[in-house]
Amino acid sequence: MDFLAQGLNIVSKGVIAFGSLWTIWGIIVLGAGLKDHNGQDIRNGLLQAVGGALVISASAWITQINVSFA
Repeated sequence: MDFLAQGLNIVSKGVIAFGSLWTIWGIIVLGAGLKDHNGQDIRNGLLQAVGGALVISASAWITQINVSFA
């Protein structure tokens, strides 16, 4: 039964990495939008950065789930 916990841990690490990259890319888009004074890019970058942070927090929360059936 430890396989399920190990698999969940590996998936969680992958999702955290994806969320980190998504957040970083959102910050880059936000910075480019601020430099160009482009409102739509500012909004998209901010929402993307917040979305990436939510993905990271959800993945960290998933690791707290107890999957042992004993």
